[in-house]
Parts: sequence; C-alpha cells; structure tokens
Amino acid sequence: MTAKVSVALFIFSILPSSFALCQRSAQHETFPVESWIVNSTHDSVSTCFSYSIPFSRMIFEKGVSGGTQLKSDLSFSLDAVDSTTGAAYHAFKQKEFQADNFTATCGLSRRAIDFVLLTLPRSTYEIAIEVRDETQHITYIHENRVKRYSGWASSRIISTFFLDSVSDNRLYPTSVSRTIPFPGSFNLAILVKGESSMPLSLQLLSEKGDVVCRVDSIIPWKERLEPRLSDSLLYFVKEFDPICSLYLTAFHIDTLEPGKYRIREEIGSSATEERMSYTWLNEPLTLRNFDTALPLLKYVTSDSLYAYLSSGSNKEVREKFRLYWKAQDPTPMTAYNELEAEFYRRADYAVEHFRTITTNNGANTDRGKSYILYGPPSRVKRDFRTDGTYETWDYPHLERRLIFKGENPGDFLLYETEKL
Repeated sequence: MTAKVSVALFIFSILPSSFALCQRSAQHETFPVESWIVNSTHDSVSTCFSYSIPFSRMIFEKGVSGGTQLKSDLSFSLDAVDSTTGAAYHAFKQKEFQADNFTATCGLSRRAIDFVLLTLPRSTYEIAIEVRDETQHITYIHENRVKRYSGWASSRIISTFFLDSVSDNRLYPTSVSRTIPFPGSFNLAILVKGESSMPLSLQLLSEKGDVVCRVDSIIPWKERLEPRLSDSLLYFVKEFDPICSLYLTAFHIDTLEPGKYRIREEIGSSATEERMSYTWLNEPLTLRNFDTALPLLKYVTSDSLYAYLSSGSNKEVREKFRLYWKAQDPTPMTAYNELEAEFYRRADYAVEHFRTITTNNGANTDRGKSYILYGPPSRVKRDFRTDGTYETWDYPHLERRLIFKGENPGDFLLYETEKL
C-alpha cells in the first residue's frame, strides 16, 4: 500500500475500548488512599480517608446463592498513634462489593470505594492503613504515613479538594487527588476556618513559577463537607457550619499542556500552595513512544516531507513533529489536538489487532495502515474462495471498498480497491 492520504481525509469515529478479559492479583500494586480534612475546630480535626481499587485488580468469589454473581468482602482498618502522647485511635469498616458476572469485573470503570471518618486532637500522628479481603487472605493496601495537624492559628486555609464535578449539592472529588485528566477543567473546593467574608484569590503556576491562570474574588459560604457514597462513588455534601467557610470555583485550563503545576491560594495575609499534575491519562501508547509515533507519519505525508520531518537533531525532529501536528489541529486555541489523538488511537488499535506471525507490529500491515487512515469499516466480510481467503472492508461514507487477500496464515495484503 503506497498511496499517501492527507490527514484532512480522516473521518472521525469513536473506537471501541479494548480491555484484557482477565484479572490478576493486585497484591503487588499500589492503590491510592486519599485524605481530606472535612471539619476543623480549635482543638480537633475530622479527616475523611478513602480508598479506590478497580474491580479488574480484585479477586472475587462466587456468592452463596450460586449462579454467576460474584462478591468480595473488604475491610478498611485505620490506626492513628499520637507521636507525643502515645494515645491510639482506631476506625474500622467492612463492605461487600458485588458483580453480576465475570465480565462486570474486567473493565476499568467499576471500582471498590469506601471511606472512614476519624476525629483527632491536634497533634502529629503515625497512621497505619490497611485494606484486606479477610476471607481470601489478600492484602490490597498496607501503608504507613505521618500526618501533622497543626494548631488552629497557623493557617486560615484548612483543606483543598480537587473535584471532578459539581452537581446540585454534591461535590465529587477526583479519583486520584491532585491529578487532573487532560484535556479539561477542574473544580476546587477550599475549606477555610472561621466565619469569613474575605474574598479568596487563586493562581495557577507553572513549574518555573509563571502565572498561567488566575481566579479572583471568590465568595464563601458558611458550610462544611460531609462524605457520602452512592453507586461506588464518593461525594461530599455541603452542610451548614458556623465554624468553617467553604469557597468553590472552577479552573478552565484547556489551553494548557499536560505537566506539573502549583496552585497558590491567598486569603488576606494567609497563603498556601498545592501541587497538581495535569495528566493525559489515556494518551495513546504509540504517541507516548516517539520512536513509534514519528514513523507513522509516513502514512499521511509525502516522502520528501517525511524526510524533512525526520532529519536533524533529536530536539529539532521533536519540534518539527510538534509543529506538523499543530498545523493539522482543528482547534488550535486549545492544547488538545483531536486529529492527532484520533490518529494515534487508531494506531494503538492497529498495533494490537492486526499483528501477524510475520509482523509483530500490526500498524505495519496493510490492514493496519488502512485502519489508521480510514478508521473502522462499517462492515467486514470474509470469503473463502478457490484461490484463497479474502476480506472486504466497506466504507459507505467514503464510497470505497477495500479487498484484502490472505497470503500467509494471518497475513492479508491489499488486493483491490473498489468504488461503492
């Protein structure tokens, strides 16, 4: 297949997600345990601790009623020891998680989530956290951390919540605190001690310290946050509290590139900083590896243009690559390039689904190249004829049919192109 196809000819489509239909033990993986201060007084602090484990990393067993239903019983244990006085505090919770069948445990969307609340006198604590399946003797989380709950007078700002979304009276925190998925925006909830009428100002800083975004004059409410669970989601409900004030705002960061940032929060003479990561969580694998991403441009550029793009020092080639895709960006005012993302999502699919005995990288096969250029066909048909096996791909919107002929076991070469 030697014809070059302009990037402008791509027809966008939603590719089906592909996940491995198997599970493996999570005993050697690390899962987040997040904590948020939800209330604070002169003498004590109430903290919400929450874990989140994907079903696909858990071991389930059949329910007592038989059938296809599966279950897993997890215990959440938290022990805090005051480093000064030696006083010990304990919280414990047990929860059963259910799945209708094995398939329901394989995706990435279903998660086991639970939380405990612990109210502690102000001090420094050594905290041991454990999440276990006692029935199967599996420890999913075993973590020790030190938490310092400083004095009431040390800072006006009590806690900062990074939120995925806000709905009515519910605030949904990010599944991984301080990690914001690219592309998009995020909401912040900031808890401040005392009844406050002072406006809050926020600055988003780059790693170099440059201000890249700011929000001023945020007005507070006299509220606190109460954690709740619904449909395997943790959320916080705003409730009236004369002791604390809550500030809520949104950051629109679609013009920013993924990276590390800092949020500076200022209220009166008090200021704190929070670190955050703006991360492309589902970035195509073929785009993450530059040595794989660059050669794929051969499918959409002329030989002379590709020779230019791939010549020079490593820094120069990477800059040419960036400028090439920037020129193709249908939304140049944002950092997310939909065309580039779709191209490499298709490449990911081709690499995995069209590999053969002789070609390990499916993107280098004729079917892989076709999939990258034209997307998923509306219909695939395989015919067994006297002279071999044929596979036809129909693209009605392009008025085109591609016919591939099987040459070796699993290898299909482009045999003919027909007009529909």
